[in-house]
Amino acid sequence: MKEIIIHLADLIDILSEQELIQLLEKFACPKNKDVESFLHKKATQFERTHNAKTYLIFNEENMSTGIYGYFSLSFKEIIITPDVSKTKVKSLDGFSKKAERIKTYLIGQLGKNFNIQDNPLNLTRILECIFPIFEQAQTLIGGRVILLECEDIPALVNIYQREKFVFLQKQELIQLYLLFDVKKN
Repeated sequence: MKEIIIHLADLIDILSEQELIQLLEKFACPKNKDVESFLHKKATQFERTHNAKTYLIFNEENMSTGIYGYFSLSFKEIIITPDVSKTKVKSLDGFSKKAERIKTYLIGQLGKNFNIQDNPLNLTRILECIFPIFEQAQTLIGGRVILLECEDIPALVNIYQREKFVFLQKQELIQLYLLFDVKKN
């Protein structure tokens, strides 16, 4: 499948409100209802208020089949808990081992549409769609860390760790990170 990524803001500009709702509501993610609910109920509002940017993944050869997957990106400042090593803190901050807060790029949501039969999209491919956007942002404004938060479900954490995300800390959610240098390898 050849993917095409469309920024939700572009669809907001060209589709009627009803057309947009119909398109977004065809997305289903029974494995994570929060991912599904965000796209149905919050993504448009977050887009309009510039709190997050959402990107939809379509099959370029047959866009009428709907959204194959999506991801939402934003920023987050994280508070480092005392149990994080000074070495890790310096690696994240790039300067100080005493940093108490780190600014990060945030992968807020990502998901695959299970309403599309035999949807070939997987986590690796979604991340391959995300990284160029963060690389552009890093070139323009800097930044070192990509953050991903997930529920404390060992199988889910393992999936992200297989994609080179590293455990940072547990707060309300498990926080995993990736440094820009690491993901290019």
